[in-house]
Amino acid sequence: MGDDDQKLNALAWQKACEAAEREFEPAKLTILLGAAEEAIFLRLQQGAGKLTAKESAAIANATQVLRRIQVERLNFPP
Repeated sequence: MGDDDQKLNALAWQKACEAAEREFEPAKLTILLGAAEEAIFLRLQQGAGKLTAKESAAIANATQVLRRIQVERLNFPP
């Protein structure tokens, strides 16, 4: 996988998370949260051992944000 592919995949999870953050309609939000979680999972798989500290921290932060959205907007258990 080339550097351009790595950059695109890094952007994919970020864009997916941003889309979920902007959505408030529950049905759409559920779909977007799933897409964001999948994008993060895929990025972690392909970047295993290769992620920068900055991206690792950003992913950790994004997962906290996604979890908070699940609890606050979709009434998931805390």
